Amino acid sequence: MKVLHLAWALLFVTSMSATELIHDSSTSLLWQDNKDTKELQITFYEAQEYCSKLSIAGQKDFRLPTLKELLTIADYTRFKPAIVEGFTSVDNEVYWSSTRFVDDADKVWAVNFRDAKTDIIAKSYDRHIRCVKNAN
Repeated sequence: MKVLHLAWALLFVTSMSATELIHDSSTSLLWQDNKDTKELQITFYEAQEYCSKLSIAGQKDFRLPTLKELLTIADYTRFKPAIVEGFTSVDNEVYWSSTRFVDDADKVWAVNFRDAKTDIIAKSYDRHIRCVKNAN
């Protein structure tokens, strides 16, 4: 597994086995970074279930990130993708967050990693996922 450590906007790579995770030491979050994060598009409810069942290199307890967490990996100085360096599996599309849109319980906030803009998306749409867990 490759574990990348995000610190001071720099990534440090540590090779461990075949799957990929990225550790952000500034937030103590461990991010999924494999082919599913680029290829898989599913509804909000499917994404919640997917993350809850995800296991990478023995790591479990993944979940959908909050909007605030998802924005910690956005890079507004980059475009297509607008994500911090080190992430290798990203599509220039919309990714789910778990943050509910206050005016409509059927919608949540999301981030488009084409340009790091936020959007409000109906839970029934198919969108990308990037699961996260606390590293501690």
